[in-house]
Amino acid sequence: MRLLVTAFVLVIGFAPAAVHAEAFDWPGYGTVSVAVPTGWSVRKQSINKEGFYLIAEPQTGPVVSAQFSLIISPPEQPLRVEQVKGRLEDMTRQFLDHSVEKTFDPKPLTLSRGSGWVVELTDASLLG
Repeated sequence: MRLLVTAFVLVIGFAPAAVHAEAFDWPGYGTVSVAVPTGWSVRKQSINKEGFYLIAEPQTGPVVSAQFSLIISPPEQPLRVEQVKGRLEDMTRQFLDHSVEKTFDPKPLTLSRGSGWVVELTDASLLG
């Protein structure tokens, strides 16, 4: 099975000084570990046995949200790279009109296994 990741980040900018790891069990697949800045919380939501969804946000401070969707692609139904990018575009479409960037511009995400993409969007209403 291939692990595919789609992620997008809504950001107004910050520079973390320290990080800590949070780990979540993904039944049937192992553990998902995420390093986040100290002072952030991470919550999970299992979509189904092939999907896992995480949201990381600071407990106080600037309004920032990092959202990650992990998808297992069964060998009998592999997802092509363009399908993964398409799913990410579908997830971020609702945020584009209200972002500074206004365009879908995914960047490859470096993973120890599998493939993925990341999109960073800045909420225009937070920039005054």
